[in-house]
Amino acid sequence: MPRRSRSRHWWRASVSKNGLQVLQRALGLSESDQPPPIIVAIDFEMTNNLKNGFLNSQDSQLGIATLDMKSFPQHVEDKEDLVTTENYITGSKSYIEKASKRFAFGESTTIQPLKAELVHRIDTALPNDRPIVLVGHAVTNELDVFHALGYTLPNSNVEILDTTKLANEVFEPWSCSLGALLRRLRCPHARLHSAGNDANFTLKAALLLAVYRYADQDHAVVDMFWSLEKQNKIRERRAAWKIEVEKLRLY
Repeated sequence: MPRRSRSRHWWRASVSKNGLQVLQRALGLSESDQPPPIIVAIDFEMTNNLKNGFLNSQDSQLGIATLDMKSFPQHVEDKEDLVTTENYITGSKSYIEKASKRFAFGESTTIQPLKAELVHRIDTALPNDRPIVLVGHAVTNELDVFHALGYTLPNSNVEILDTTKLANEVFEPWSCSLGALLRRLRCPHARLHSAGNDANFTLKAALLLAVYRYADQDHAVVDMFWSLEKQNKIRERRAAWKIEVEKLRLY
């Protein structure tokens, strides 16, 4: 019997079709016999440069946002510590400067535009000794970049979720941008199309989708994630203040 060939985009096939159930189980909103997972959102910017090996330009960004359920919520006193966010930038001096200013969750890190360097950062965020829930908005874009970088997910205990599919489970069938989804969820946001910001807001959108129609709205986890809205408003004000300070320095 001839060997069955793989489909053209076989690496995309692992995206979960019941993501809402997977996410609620990961958050402790339904029973699970698995250890607490790490929930990670990843976003890339300038994906064509990443896919073609920086052939024409070295400009790119990698954003990683992480929520470790092993330390949640016992060691989280400040809700701003719920999600940790990193932004890695490669490329020209002007691109690095511009991209750094857009990142709203700390300081960006400049790295070399090398596959090995990018893969190292991704691999560190997705350890092979923990269950992983990997989230992306239109996540096949991220999976395509993984494939182009030669990166393979580290273990079989990885669930891949797409916030566009989660939105379809919660709302009606809907092909939505990240910004449109955040507005629908009434989640304050700013400076999209920064990889770190997009990863952070993608993860927060997933968390809000998980609790949006959950039966027990008084559950402690549900209350914690709805509080992200207030947290984002505070952070948005801080970001606006920071921009005004930078403007004053120019004069």
